[in-house]
Parts: sequence; structure tokens; C-alpha cells
Amino acid sequence: MQERRVRNTLEKTFALQEQGLSLTHEDLKNSHPDDYIRLFTQYLGQLLGYFARYIHQGRVDFARDKVLFEMFPLYLSEAEIQAFSQALNMAMGPYLNNTSSPERRRLIIGLMSIPDVGGAVLPDASIVGQPVVESNNLQKE
Repeated sequence: MQERRVRNTLEKTFALQEQGLSLTHEDLKNSHPDDYIRLFTQYLGQLLGYFARYIHQGRVDFARDKVLFEMFPLYLSEAEIQAFSQALNMAMGPYLNNTSSPERRRLIIGLMSIPDVGGAVLPDASIVGQPVVESNNLQKE
């Protein structure tokens, strides 16, 4: 935590742990919907932090650096969700224990899977600390 005095207010800056958010079912068992929104906001904040550091370092080249952020709406049965999850785990598995070396650069891979719930009520903006922005242009079907 970092603190600095701004006029008559003490401004505190907090940082999330480097290892990221890794929660178990036990961690979430007694969680409230607002807790889920806060956890997801932390996850997005970490991704934004990594992205901002990349952008501000001054040598931005998405093609060279293989920067990718896309959304892929998929229609999957329960069995297909299981198969997809297993395929992702198998694809990433061989690389998870790689260590730093001169020929390797660290990449941040962020994955999320969210059921699409059209027409659901958006959360109160005070929960995440930011204004809620709703757009009808986000989903293409």
C-alpha cells in the first residue's frame, strides 16, 4: 500500500498480488452476488494493469507482440463445455511450469467464461466503484 497526502485527504493506493486470483469452490461457497462482482472487478483490474504497462512502455506493436483480446460467443452443451475445458487444460498444461529463460518472454493469458444472460439487470455502479456503461453494440448474433 502506498499513501500520500492530497490537500486534507490521505490518498491510499492498493495493489493486487502478482500471482493473481485463484479461487476454489470453498472460497466462493458463502459468497454474495456483490462479492462475485468485486472479485471479477479485481480480475479485470489486474488485466487492465498489465495492458496499461504494455501500452505505456512505448513500443506497442500488436502484431509483433501477438496481443489478442476478442470475445467468442459459443453455443455449447454441458458435455461440450466439459470437453472444451479439458482441451484448454491440455493445451496449456505443457507450458504452465516453464521458467524464465533468454528465449522465453512472459505472456499474460486471461481467460473467462461467462454464461450470456440477455436482459439481466446490471449491478449498482457503487459495487464496482465505476459508472456502469451499457451498450447495445456488444453482442452480435
